[in-house]
Amino acid sequence: MMSVNLRNDEITALLRTHEPEPGDEGATEGSAALNTGCDVSYVLFLEPREEPDPTWTALQWVADAVIKRFSPPPTISHCELVAPPIPSSSGGRVHFATYLGSAGADWQNKVNNTKDEGISFYLIDNGSRWRALPVFGPDAAAAVRAAAQNNLHSPYSISMYVTSARGMRNFARFIGDKPKHKGHCATITARVLKQAGIGVDLEHHSAWYCPSSLYIELSKTMGSPLSEAERASMNTVMPEACERTIDTLLRAPMSYATVRELGDSACIDAVRALTKRVYAPSDINDHTASRIAQKQLASVLLRWVLLREDPVRLSAPAAPPLAAAAASDDDDDDEAAGELI
Repeated sequence: MMSVNLRNDEITALLRTHEPEPGDEGATEGSAALNTGCDVSYVLFLEPREEPDPTWTALQWVADAVIKRFSPPPTISHCELVAPPIPSSSGGRVHFATYLGSAGADWQNKVNNTKDEGISFYLIDNGSRWRALPVFGPDAAAAVRAAAQNNLHSPYSISMYVTSARGMRNFARFIGDKPKHKGHCATITARVLKQAGIGVDLEHHSAWYCPSSLYIELSKTMGSPLSEAERASMNTVMPEACERTIDTLLRAPMSYATVRELGDSACIDAVRALTKRVYAPSDINDHTASRIAQKQLASVLLRWVLLREDPVRLSAPAAPPLAAAAASDDDDDDEAAGELI
């Protein structure tokens, strides 16, 4: 399936799709979205550690060194997909990823016996290093979920990095690209996006991409700067409440209770507001501000999808609060998006 190439005005219209009806007092974009579909999905990108993890295997050390050496800037070590649970998670199908050492591409954090591991990996061990970019299209979450399901258990292949290296990319077109074909994280993420038919027409074969080159290509789809009037027209219907939710998700001590007390509706409003900041920055040439916005979007998105109550799962066990470091809009280091400690 070919991707839908959306113009800026079409994406702006999609971002407004789920605004509540006039006169619906107390309604939010989030509450309206819960009753319909979701026009955006997300690609998560992980910045590399400054120093290798001492617990890594020899193969992980080699992979990290190769990615840092041969990736175009900015260096990205991993990528994966999030299909927001709107109007539901379809049985916990939210997080789709593949990793070195895994059996193959699969839904992450789907059941409670893997939930704590997911919280540790996404929110604590790597909490400050995630970025998120939105990809738009009608019923985007459902489209990504269906395409990802078709690629379930695609074998992981570190050797596929060869065709994503400069000088070897011309060979990418000879690599299979059907569902369930082998690949590393960027190969499979690109393949799912192509098959879902949302976002942009990725210019190259899926095997051409490494995490960094996929990030660069998707970054080009972010919108041109908007005027203040245009930005105001995209604001949430309850901006003060939305800002409080964002502040809570970024800075408050994190626990299941915190997110569940906010509720899906408020969290969706927060994610949509941050999505608009990433898509429509006030200054597209301010790369520091763009990086902070992407990190904040990733942080809020991950905390919502990992700590929310999902009816398809057994009730999550009580967990002690996880303290969150403050996220300053003025920071330009790895703590810009806040980190759970």
